[in-house]
Parts: sequence; structure tokens; C-alpha cells
Amino acid sequence: MASAPASAGGFGWWTPAFGKGIGTALLIWGAYWIGITTVQWHVASLPGTGPAEMGLLYFIQLAPVLFLTPFLGPLLDRVGGHPVLLATGTFLAAAAACGLVLGGLGLLDFGLGAALSACLGLCMALGSPAVHALVPTMVSPEGIPPAVRSVSVAQNLARLLGPMAAGVLLLRVGVPYSVAVVAVLALAGTLLLIRVPSHRPARAAEASGGVVELVSGFRIAYSMPPVRRALLLMFANSMLNLSHVSMLPSIATGVLGVQEAGFAALLAAGGVGGLLGALFPLSRMRSLRTISALFAASAAGLMLLAFAGTLPLALAACSLLAALGLMTAISLNIHIQRSITQEVRGRVMSLFTWAWGGFLPIGGLLLGAVADHASVRTALLAASALLGAVAATNFAVPSAPSAHER
Repeated sequence: MASAPASAGGFGWWTPAFGKGIGTALLIWGAYWIGITTVQWHVASLPGTGPAEMGLLYFIQLAPVLFLTPFLGPLLDRVGGHPVLLATGTFLAAAAACGLVLGGLGLLDFGLGAALSACLGLCMALGSPAVHALVPTMVSPEGIPPAVRSVSVAQNLARLLGPMAAGVLLLRVGVPYSVAVVAVLALAGTLLLIRVPSHRPARAAEASGGVVELVSGFRIAYSMPPVRRALLLMFANSMLNLSHVSMLPSIATGVLGVQEAGFAALLAAGGVGGLLGALFPLSRMRSLRTISALFAASAAGLMLLAFAGTLPLALAACSLLAALGLMTAISLNIHIQRSITQEVRGRVMSLFTWAWGGFLPIGGLLLGAVADHASVRTALLAASALLGAVAATNFAVPSAPSAHER
């Protein structure tokens, strides 16, 4: 375990191992965002692709998060985050290499594009929890809070820069070479990670089976009203707000009429908003009822996106929705962390990760179905109305005190 004493302020908590770890995360997350932007734009440009197909593609992309994340806790307990992240980077590089060959041969149709999207989603489902599992092993205990915040900033920085890079690559060199960059970045991240000391959990032998962990996590979460309510609100945040990203290819092509750079700009605007949301102070969000204010603002943001007829308005809406969505997620995370003990933290937080990322594909699938039968605007307005109803219901119900308030 590589760590160093953390000073009271500044970057005294920073260690060489953490520097390499955060560099690995940036490279792998950057590769993911370049890859997913490239695949989404390529599939959206195929003849016969509409909102329903894009919603299906989004579901396929994030299905690994939905079906695998609840079971990742036991694996990380047994082997730690290092080998899982190492396998993730290797697999991402291999999948991108296959995409390069298929794209170069002109064989990347909807089916193969969806398969490549699923591979990218699998990398995100494995890689993100692995990075968070690595954080405590790379810094001292005092350095964990700023390290976690740095990881969140790195995630959103990759979300900002990845689509921007993909837009330039798509305009200048096309799909195959854009996918080639994904392979190079993933390989570079993997090679950098090899230089990070590996740390195996001390109690790995005591880890339970995946199904046991999953059932136990649900039972614990249900028995704690603040946690149960926070998880339900996270479901709503993911399905009704954050899943609007699945409609961006259709908005770019069918509503705004912009090309690759415009679509990449919409995704990058979400990265800017997410970065601002991660940096926003949430000290006043002391009650779960205050989440209603964020939901109400998100409902307004969905309406703005629905009626945005120009790229600047759509960029503003995407940035606003991403900022509000991340502020909601961080606030709910804080409420849950303060309501649980260390003994159940792993199981409960795996459910939070599942609620955050696992239900995005379901929201995308539903938005795509509504948009295909009606319009993109109708789908976004329906999500806005439902989110407003959730906001009103949540505000009307008094908050049960969490553990730190009792």
C-alpha cells in the first residue's frame, strides 16, 4: 500500500501512486468518451436509424451497469480495484482495435455498432467502481476526501474533453481513426497502471457471494427510511433527468441539423455542467426535501431542451441538466453515507451506484420509444412532467432524520 501522511491543507495528501492512478483513470475514461461519442454518431448517421434505435443503443451501452454493478462488490472485496482496472484497460484497447478493423472495412453496421457500444459500457461498469476502490489504497486516511473529490473532477474532465476530441477526430480523420485513438489511450492507461502498486484487500477470504451481497444490500437499504428514500430519488434522477443524453444524437441530427462537431459539443456541454456540479458547495442541502428544488430546476431544464431550436440554447440546457443531475447525485450520496455504518457501506453504496448508472439505459429506452411514436419534444416534456411530479411528492413528504441528525 502506497501512502504518505497528509498535511492539513494543500496537496500534502497527494502521493505518487495516486498521481499514476488518476492519470490511468483520465486516460481510460477519456478513451471511453471518445469511443462512445464516435459509435453514437456513426450509428445515428446510418440509414433508417431513428430515436427508437438510438434509445436501444443507449440501453445496450449501459446494460452492463444495470446487470453487473450490484455484483461487483464481492469481486472488488476479493481482488481489489487494481487487477479489475487493469483488465478493463486491456479489454477496452482490444475492443477498440476490433472496432478499428470493422470501421476500416466498412462493416460497422447497427448490430456491430451496438456490440462495440456494449463492450464500451462493460468497461465503464467495471472501471468506475475499480477506480473508487483504489482510492483508499493510494492515499492516507486523511487524504481520502480530497482524493474522492479529485476522482469526481477527473471523471467530468474526461466527459468534457472526450467528446470534444471525438468531434475533431470525426471531422478530420473519420470513424476508424477515432476508434484507433481509443485503443491507444486505453493501452497507455493500462501501461501506466502497471506502475501503480497493487493492493489486495486484507479480508478478501471473507467476501460473500454476489447474490448474498445483493439480497443483503436490499434488505439493509429497505430497513432504513432515509436510505430507501435517497435510493428512490436517485432512480428518478437517472431515469427522468440524466437519461436525456440518449436523445442527443436525434436532437443533433433531426432537430438542430448540426454535424459531428455539434453533437460532440452537446456532450461536452454536459461535461462542463457536470464539472461545475461537482465543484458546487452542497452544505445547505441538509434535508432530502431540498432535492425537490433540484428536481424542479431539472424539469425546467428538460423543457428548455425540448423547445431549444438553436445550438446555443441546447448547449445551455445540456450543461444545466448535467450540473443539476450531478448535484442531486452527490447530495444523495452524502445523505446515504451519513445514514449508514461502515459495516454495511459496501453493500449499500453498490446499490447507489446501481441506481445512478443502472437505470440510465431504461430511461433512454423509454425516451426513445416515446420519441419514435410521437417526437423527441414529447418525450422530453413527458420526462419533465414526471420529474416535476416526483419533486412535488418528495417535498410533501417529511424527511426522516438520518443517523447523524438523531
